[in-house]
Amino acid sequence: MSGNRPRIVITGGLGYLGQRIAHFFSLLGADVVITTRGNKKLPKELSRCTLHSLDLSDYNQVLRLLKPNDVVIHLAAPNEIEAGNNVQLAFDGTVIPTYRLLKAGEEKGIKQLIYFSTFHVYGKTSEKTITEETLPAPNHPYSISHKAAEDFCLSAQGKNNITTTVIRLSNAFGAPVSTEITRWTLLVNDLCRQAAADKKIVLNSYGNQLRDFVTIDRVCNALDHMIQHAAECAGVFHVGGETLMSIYEMAQMVQESYLHLKGNQIEISRGEYGRDHVPSPFQYSNAKLRSTGFTYPNDVRKSVEETLRFCIDAFSND
Repeated sequence: MSGNRPRIVITGGLGYLGQRIAHFFSLLGADVVITTRGNKKLPKELSRCTLHSLDLSDYNQVLRLLKPNDVVIHLAAPNEIEAGNNVQLAFDGTVIPTYRLLKAGEEKGIKQLIYFSTFHVYGKTSEKTITEETLPAPNHPYSISHKAAEDFCLSAQGKNNITTTVIRLSNAFGAPVSTEITRWTLLVNDLCRQAAADKKIVLNSYGNQLRDFVTIDRVCNALDHMIQHAAECAGVFHVGGETLMSIYEMAQMVQESYLHLKGNQIEISRGEYGRDHVPSPFQYSNAKLRSTGFTYPNDVRKSVEETLRFCIDAFSND
């Protein structure tokens, strides 16, 4: 434990989101342990963290890693593309490791396990305001496996005094810690990389689909809040931005940021308009999280500019 902060163990900590979370807590002075499978190296930006090789399928390895009063932030899982291509991997890589972490955590007396799930567990809900009380209807291996892992987390609540917190995350984005990530297909990352490398943005669709965008800054601060207020943050919580934008509006924001940073206007090309893709406005409510005292803002424009600046530095030929 560093100061009054518990040790933070982050599974999947070398991924896009995991690196940002690890960096955030290391700057706060926490003792951060990143777990990864195989022989990998820490990016220099994460030099304050400790890297630990861990096979989540090996219960004894998990047991040896964990210590009493640890906080485990569990991110390791196949992404939506991997899960869609391999149903067996979706369950073996999402549900079973979560169960093992929970059992080992109970045995070692960890303080809290925070599980990252997804807003996709709601499927194609028609509700205009989506709350934690909205009935989940997962319809894809990615969301079905996450919902199953959620249930294991919730069933472990209070066992040996563990607090389990399930985060249903919306569309998180922000500047990566390093170029050593693979999630350049995520929307904002893709738009910023296109702008930086190609000096234009090409949308595959007309871009009127609506998304709730949340900055990774807000996600990290929500995590810190949930750790500091663990008792109030037990159970399922939305972490979103309550900022509804279309894909085209996000592309326009990247365009405006490029003009601000580089002084040049870039073009946006849109796909054909589809009448079957008329957007249906919704609200991804964070009222439950706010009721615990969480107030950190969701500065979308600032995070877009930071992501674009990162991409210009990394990919621009200027």
